[in-house]
Amino acid sequence: MRLFIAIETSAEILKDLVEIQRKINMRGISVSSHPNLTLKFLGEAEPEKIIEKLKAISFTKFELTITEIGFFPNVSSPRVIYAGINDSTELIDLQNKINESTSEIKQDHPFKGHMTLARVKFYKNKAAMKAKINSVKLKRLKFPVTEFKLKRSELKPTGPQYTDLAIFPAKDL
Repeated sequence: MRLFIAIETSAEILKDLVEIQRKINMRGISVSSHPNLTLKFLGEAEPEKIIEKLKAISFTKFELTITEIGFFPNVSSPRVIYAGINDSTELIDLQNKINESTSEIKQDHPFKGHMTLARVKFYKNKAAMKAKINSVKLKRLKFPVTEFKLKRSELKPTGPQYTDLAIFPAKDL
């Protein structure tokens, strides 16, 4: 199964992200169906083995803030438009624990906390696209992290379909 580990936001924050997507949507941009914060993409893996490893991870609730709209790999050659997450020691700690527990699956790039809003397929006028995206006023959106999930990703002609396979709640200390 094609798997990844993610944090999901509240319905309220998701509503705000969908509004941002609506504002940046234009020809050549494909918006993500459900923005989430991917902690690690696992690719093809056996969920039972991963679940057992992730059960051992302990973390406490914390809060994250969406702070920016950015581009991967960079603003000069945008391929992904994302909502960036503040640098959080708790987030980095959780991601490191996940990386250690799934160390047999190498991470393909350094971790940067973000939620993919859209993918850039093509653009005729890069300056106009950047201007439209830069015109979106982003309010600082805070959300609690109370759990992370192991998710299955099925690629369909209509876009990826995500299914929760396991939920790992924060520990109350």
